[in-house]
Amino acid sequence: MRTCGTARLLLVSIAALGLVGCGGSGGGGGKSRSSATTTPAIMTMSSGRAEHSATLLQTGEVLVVGGVDISGDPVATSVIIGMSSVRPGPDLSAPRVGHTATLLTTGQVLVAGGSSDAAGANVLDTTELYDPVTNTFAPGPDLAQARTRHVAASYVRPQGELVLFAGGSSGVGAGALPTPSLLDTAEVLDVAQGASTAIAARLAAPQVDAKSARLDTGGVLIVSGATAQGAAAPAQVFDPATQTFSASQTVVARTGAGVASRGGQVLIAGGESATGLEDGTEVFDAATRTFAQGVRLAEARRDAAVVAVGGSDLVVVGGRGAQGAVDAVEKLSGAAMGQAQVSTIQPLASARESHTATAIGGTKLIVVGGYDAQGVVLATVETIDLAAPPPAPATPAPTGAVPGVVPTPSGPITTTPGTTAPGATPAPTPSPAAGSGSGSGGLGGLFGGLFGGGSSASSGSGGSFGNQLLNAALQAAVQALTNNSGGGFSGFLNAFLQNFAQNLLGSLLGGSAGGSSGLSGVLGSLLGGSTGGSAGGSSGLSGVLSSLLGSLTGGSSGSGSSNPLTSLLSGLLGGSGSSGSSSGSSNPLSSLLGGLFGGSSGSSGSSSGSSNPLSSLLGGLFGGGSSATPAPAVASMTPPQGRAGDAVAISGTNFGGSVTVSFNGRPAQVLSSNTSGSTTTILVAVPAGVTTGMVTVTTNGQTVNAGVFTAL
Repeated sequence: MRTCGTARLLLVSIAALGLVGCGGSGGGGGKSRSSATTTPAIMTMSSGRAEHSATLLQTGEVLVVGGVDISGDPVATSVIIGMSSVRPGPDLSAPRVGHTATLLTTGQVLVAGGSSDAAGANVLDTTELYDPVTNTFAPGPDLAQARTRHVAASYVRPQGELVLFAGGSSGVGAGALPTPSLLDTAEVLDVAQGASTAIAARLAAPQVDAKSARLDTGGVLIVSGATAQGAAAPAQVFDPATQTFSASQTVVARTGAGVASRGGQVLIAGGESATGLEDGTEVFDAATRTFAQGVRLAEARRDAAVVAVGGSDLVVVGGRGAQGAVDAVEKLSGAAMGQAQVSTIQPLASARESHTATAIGGTKLIVVGGYDAQGVVLATVETIDLAAPPPAPATPAPTGAVPGVVPTPSGPITTTPGTTAPGATPAPTPSPAAGSGSGSGGLGGLFGGLFGGGSSASSGSGGSFGNQLLNAALQAAVQALTNNSGGGFSGFLNAFLQNFAQNLLGSLLGGSAGGSSGLSGVLGSLLGGSTGGSAGGSSGLSGVLSSLLGSLTGGSSGSGSSNPLTSLLSGLLGGSGSSGSSSGSSNPLSSLLGGLFGGSSGSSGSSSGSSNPLSSLLGGLFGGGSSATPAPAVASMTPPQGRAGDAVAISGTNFGGSVTVSFNGRPAQVLSSNTSGSTTTILVAVPAGVTTGMVTVTTNGQTVNAGVFTAL
């Protein structure tokens, strides 16, 4: 007997199918997982930093700039962080803290103002532009006035992109107890002209540490600033068309709130009011320019990072509570912020304040630096994936557990429909009905239902179809290995397929303690066959199929007698059944198994890379197939607002050669496409008649959301 190593591999592969894809009994197939919470992973920067800025680049990475180090001194360094990487960026021309970093439509980042000393006395009027293409900083236009701890927001007007700077401090005054000189002034920088000009309008009160949020009406909300006395400054809305500010009354006057915008709605979360730390939220409506009471957080805090993630989630990360920095993470879910569902998810590995949290990739956040509960500057970076499966719950130790073995404590639990809270009695799992196939996976699960199989144990020798399929394949492989003398691998494959078809039909139509059931019984009745016939005979369904398919073979095979089932498979696989073939020539049966198992039979005349309908079918049923197109993923869309004709950059992975983009249902023109490594960035023109809504990217027959675009 001649034994082929590849044939042995085939035999092992068939046996593996029985373990992973072809079902059998068991009840694991229909169980649901609990909803995802967070999965933090820890990375480390070369040195700690707090009070820094973090900006999402068009590449999908986060640029971290400036801040203070472990000694409290401002730094000039930058770091570029991805979901699984931390690398040093270029240095600024001067250390900065209290600065702003604004992403421009060009993909550059404008770093403006700040102070270069710990006391805040040396306030800067300079700006620097980060270019992600060259990975360098270059001098930018000077501000009209030196300022630190101010707000900045970009917006687009017919003349081009502009950046608003408002409030902040111009330095500290002289005296035994120097106090900051707060500003109520504002200026607008024209990016194209490279100049910043003071505007006549002023804020309602001089203030520092306010937050800004862009609105889908084109305006900018400025809220939660602090006056020189520490009181909350009035909230105001900047109108780019008139370059004026208008007041809007908040529900609760607060400083240190976390702010996140979805364009039409802005969430103001936590903070500190005259009565102390706040656990309440309020929602600003851009259309009516009014504030309304929102939901309550689980923990009162200020200086939290609040981030909009995806289309309907907002995440509140860290902050400062009554006892210092907190590790709490809360998710607000729902389209309406005022009626959002609040859930507490897995806490941070380290409590943090004066940190940053940046959304990336639709469901992920990158949390960087800050101060811990003891006031120490952190060098760690935590990545959170909201779509990841939750950590496995702790298993209580049984009575008489081994001393010294302590079960892992479980974190906060969020129960969702379809899950069971700890301590509750799970709902009983219904027993699968015969023929339901609910206990089988892959091909066995599919055909188990058709042939009367399923997870219910069969008392007959036939068992479920998954077992019949596996047994037929194993028997066929053993028969082919035993009887294939001198036929080579092509002969082995030919013999295997013939034996497999005969064994499978014999198993399906032969004597079974279960009798005729499912599709087997129906076909047997319709075709006048007997379920007690032998696999190799011409009676019953096997005989009928042989008669029906006999005309497909126009000639005889050089290696043996005519086999109608071989001809049928040959037809499915693109082979020809009308001419005889020798063992050394093209063999469609070899192509079948070559396609199924990813190998090549070595025979000429058959291309292993060609389209194969049966291989594709079985590959889909088994859940395998290396040729499956990976799903596209969008990392960023910049800018997220604009007007018709503006250019918008969308970056992501697995973008195919043909990409189409729609803005709230309106198709957009793709201007250019550039791929660097695994990331592709496409530049698209905002279509005419654009309205605020979701931007979608379609490629390789799959559509993903890029985010909400705000029409100005």
